[in-house]
Amino acid sequence: MARSIRSDPRGTNDGDGDLAGFPEVAVVLGGGFSPGGEPSASTTARARTAAHLAQKRPSLAIIASGSHGDGPAPAKSEAAIMADLIAATGVSRDRLFLEDRSRDTIGNAVEVEESVQALQGHGKTVRAANMNTSNAASWRSIA
Repeated sequence: MARSIRSDPRGTNDGDGDLAGFPEVAVVLGGGFSPGGEPSASTTARARTAAHLAQKRPSLAIIASGSHGDGPAPAKSEAAIMADLIAATGVSRDRLFLEDRSRDTIGNAVEVEESVQALQGHGKTVRAANMNTSNAASWRSIA
């Protein structure tokens, strides 16, 4: 099961949220899903790109970020849907973390920021992949 980033991201507890054990972390933002819970083409492409990056970088952890847009909460968040898609490619769920409270892009940033800052304070590199292009290697560091 993917772990929540709601727990201590510095790994000072024995439970979920131990991102500090990974030298690199990528954040992948959801791209929407249907009212029936099916991921949009954008969400699927972003998850596929994140999985590809994780396969190329075996020490990379991934934060899947997103709950849902307007309306009532679905049975599964965007983050959980993306984690399932990524795990289906063979990426271990131990490398997947969920941020499943945000409902828009600004919320993604706000909800992930605390974890990212804690990691950067421990000398970790956090990268964002440009998921809106076909260039899966287009990393940019935010550290």
